[in-house]
Amino acid sequence: MTPIGKKENVMSKTFCPYSITAAMNSLGRSWLATNKEQYAFMHKLYFPDEAQGIEGLRSLSARDAESLNSELASAGFDLRCPSFGTNGIGLLGILVLKLLWQKLETSVKPILAENGRWYRGAQLEHGENWVSAYISKGHPSPICSWQADDNLWTFYITEAYEPLGGMLLLSYIISLLRDASQECGGVRFPIASLVDHPDISWLRGMVHDNLHVDEALQENRLLLDEKGVEIKSATVLLVVSASCAAGPTLPIYKIKRPYFFWATRVGCSVPVFAAYVDYDALTIDNQKEQGLEKEIERKREEQLGIDRNRAAVFGYRQ
Repeated sequence: MTPIGKKENVMSKTFCPYSITAAMNSLGRSWLATNKEQYAFMHKLYFPDEAQGIEGLRSLSARDAESLNSELASAGFDLRCPSFGTNGIGLLGILVLKLLWQKLETSVKPILAENGRWYRGAQLEHGENWVSAYISKGHPSPICSWQADDNLWTFYITEAYEPLGGMLLLSYIISLLRDASQECGGVRFPIASLVDHPDISWLRGMVHDNLHVDEALQENRLLLDEKGVEIKSATVLLVVSASCAAGPTLPIYKIKRPYFFWATRVGCSVPVFAAYVDYDALTIDNQKEQGLEKEIERKREEQLGIDRNRAAVFGYRQ
């Protein structure tokens, strides 16, 4: 599959196309692309009718930044709309979604990641709902999935082998076709708290009637643990007039490295939210970390003892 958009700065770890769509919808649908990234978004990721059906997704337009910033603050975002003059309009799209997985058997268990550190892990196993897994050609690890209690949302997780963000992340995720099913008793992944401000500056210059986008900002938040998930996304567009500038035999898949996480919804053509979760966003398991430090110290002391004995036997000084 041809990637959607260009490779963004590594600082971008998330992408939410529907909060962008909601912000655009607050002004109307007559948008014209002026660069290849905008063209790709409009033809592959812009679904205004679907956006209207997503619970927790709303839009707002205002002639002053204070009104938008009040909405952002009340929803728990750090993002703020810059001030603008009387010839400007601020557009806002906000997604606030909190879903639980009470129909799964859940627990908190530590997990030792590939970087040698212990993290608090969320383990999900079969309950009234099931955790399933499948293999996609070209991706080294199984992809695990499960449904929220409302059965509208499906969540996916798999190990990430390179940092991706923005439209490139979404493009890669869409390419992960289900090639074969895999037996699965559950999944254990590090609990995460992620705040990201992806680069959506490629939206600048997009045209609506006699207006164009002068500034484009997005903030995405992800809280992921054994109880459920909280997804938040806010997109701010500043437009100005053109005259201005299971069983024990089944495996529990353990995510031991940074991972991709994404959410789909019935009735939506592309993932509503996607994230690359790196080590900085993971929750440290302090108890296990302290135990690891003690073990390292014990081995160090043990090695010092061996070195002293050798020195005594062979008569040399350290």
